[in-house]
Amino acid sequence: EDPLVLSQALQLAQQAPKMHGLDLSKFCGTQTPYVFRESEMCLSVHQESKSHASCFHVAVFDFGVKHSILSVLARLGCKITVVPADWDFSKVVD
Repeated sequence: EDPLVLSQALQLAQQAPKMHGLDLSKFCGTQTPYVFRESEMCLSVHQESKSHASCFHVAVFDFGVKHSILSVLARLGCKITVVPADWDFSKVVD
């Protein structure tokens, strides 16, 4: 490891803007709500499958949610609506 490269990297890191208090979710999350669709079948403890109509409807506030998490929820039979991180909670519960 080259000490010069390490000292240059440290200097660059120290010059980077501070991140404390920044709202970074607006850069990595959705800006508009959408329905995530991956599967039309869902799994149930009591049945092998059932239609989406009888499954849970989950609202996901997107602070940078991973696609794999949405996929797992879909495979479990949830209808998924993804909303921006700053979405009004009262709109979700209506």
